[in-house]
Amino acid sequence: MSDIKIFVSHRIDMDSELVDNPLFVPIRCGAVLDNRNDVTMLGDDTGKNISEKRMTFNEFTVLYWAWKNVSADYYGLCHYRRYMVFSPNELQADPYGNVLFDQLDYDSSMECGLLDSHHMSQVIEGTDIITSVPYDVTYRGFHNLFEHYAEVPTQHRKDLELALAVVKELHPKYSKAAEEYLNGTKFYPCNLFIMRKDIFEEYCQWLFSILFELEKRIDITGYDETEQRAIGFLGERLWGVFFTQHLKEHPNCKWFTLQRALFWHTEYNGDCRQSLSRRMKYFVKRHVRESSMAYRVLKEIYHVFEKEGKR
Repeated sequence: MSDIKIFVSHRIDMDSELVDNPLFVPIRCGAVLDNRNDVTMLGDDTGKNISEKRMTFNEFTVLYWAWKNVSADYYGLCHYRRYMVFSPNELQADPYGNVLFDQLDYDSSMECGLLDSHHMSQVIEGTDIITSVPYDVTYRGFHNLFEHYAEVPTQHRKDLELALAVVKELHPKYSKAAEEYLNGTKFYPCNLFIMRKDIFEEYCQWLFSILFELEKRIDITGYDETEQRAIGFLGERLWGVFFTQHLKEHPNCKWFTLQRALFWHTEYNGDCRQSLSRRMKYFVKRHVRESSMAYRVLKEIYHVFEKEGKR
């Protein structure tokens, strides 16, 4: 079985729920700035790291740490409240492609297929790239990703144009793909992806060469706290550029997209932990009609296990 590690970027100003699955590796983003003394979660501040750049690079400090310090066959990235959906069934999504859940808990994790490491491994192994479904910005009336980027008052089109210029300067073979993607309408958002190791290495070398150069050139004087996150916002757009170019160079690339889940409330309560009683409860809830004798029997068995678990 392949060594698959999907790094989950967690905030340092709140305790978020953890998905009970060994494929997910929770990491504190900007851990060097974390003043708490009782935290056991891994941070991005060990080994070779850029943890101190968290306020401008966003979750890319976690990505950099994974690249420089962890060995795996497949690398992935997601967020404490955004995950790709591994359910075998298509779930209802909003016009932006988000499958919305009020809370990250056992039931919502099960519905998204996030607790079945065996199934997830089967989906991932043998692929080259998995990313989340793109969002068509024409839904909001935008003609391309340049316009879409600048819709947010705290994001500036001039920064995105500078990023395009840096791509052309440092990696000219990506110029056409960058123009195509940024002038297109399909946006791959939120830095959600899983890649084979060699592709991940190529992506990180390419990405961080651009981000470090942008850090030198973007003048954030006068930018407020959100505007200063420009490097991270631009990096999110650069994923689509890399992906577009990779598919051009590798027409036989094995890739596909997965739905994207967004959980509004992720405060830690331990409710994603797996247990026999919870599995039984979910099975009863999802697969057995309440009017049947089987439902009543299984429900009674569930209560027995629940009482035993509390002793």
